[in-house]
Amino acid sequence: MSKQALNYLLGELETMGYVERRSNRGSPRRLVFLTERGVKAVDAHRSAVRDVEAEWAKKVGSAAFREFKTVLRQLAQEPGQVAAEMVRAP
Repeated sequence: MSKQALNYLLGELETMGYVERRSNRGSPRRLVFLTERGVKAVDAHRSAVRDVEAEWAKKVGSAAFREFKTVLRQLAQEPGQVAAEMVRAP
């Protein structure tokens, strides 16, 4: 993602009240912090994910769901390699 695209997205999140950018003293950098609204949004997202995970585990069984998550974590660890393998796949 380009710096310009990231800056645009941060600006949108800031406008909506989810984050705020703060300057450090003596530094041209600005750090990004969640606002109270942003923290509530993250909490709501995590709650929704937990609900979906519980539903899926109930449908396929806890052991199968744990294995599914393990495979997803493995895939996420090497995204470049997985993407290259997908391109080569028939």
